[in-house]
Amino acid sequence: MPVENLDDLAQGMIIERVTDSATLRAVFQLRFRAWTHDGVQVGRGGEWRDPHDDHAMHWVIQEGSELVAAARLCVHRDPLTLPDSADLGGLGHVAVPLASLNRTVVHPDFRGHGYATLLLAARLETARQIGCRSVVAVTAPARVQTFVRLGFVERSRSSCRATVPLPGVVLVASL
Repeated sequence: MPVENLDDLAQGMIIERVTDSATLRAVFQLRFRAWTHDGVQVGRGGEWRDPHDDHAMHWVIQEGSELVAAARLCVHRDPLTLPDSADLGGLGHVAVPLASLNRTVVHPDFRGHGYATLLLAARLETARQIGCRSVVAVTAPARVQTFVRLGFVERSRSSCRATVPLPGVVLVASL
């Protein structure tokens, strides 16, 4: 599942895995701002996070000192523990350990530059390195073809996810 031309996309930006609380708080704030901008009701308080953030691996993209995109990867041994598992109907059999790619967010002013694809590539590489056997992703309908090109297969569609009320397409790939 190689992603092509990543070096061209990555010119002039910083892509890194983060664990520090200040950067993670900025990620939660970016989610809130971007999703609110898109008309999604994500609550109040200026941040959006869920319990999976505590055990997830997080990546960010920065241009200079500005956080412009973020995403996470969770590892699970049981598909029933996946984020939004109640909305993943039709998942079928997946080999474990299982990587869950979710909560990708790009600042509205920086969309269309391939940042989500860069974050996808970083997370897929990590999933391979840590021994995941399959990957589940829930993505916006407009992003499905990117995943299909990387070997993902559509399993189901969700009209309203429990934690982030956005339409989503559930995709699975073997590693």
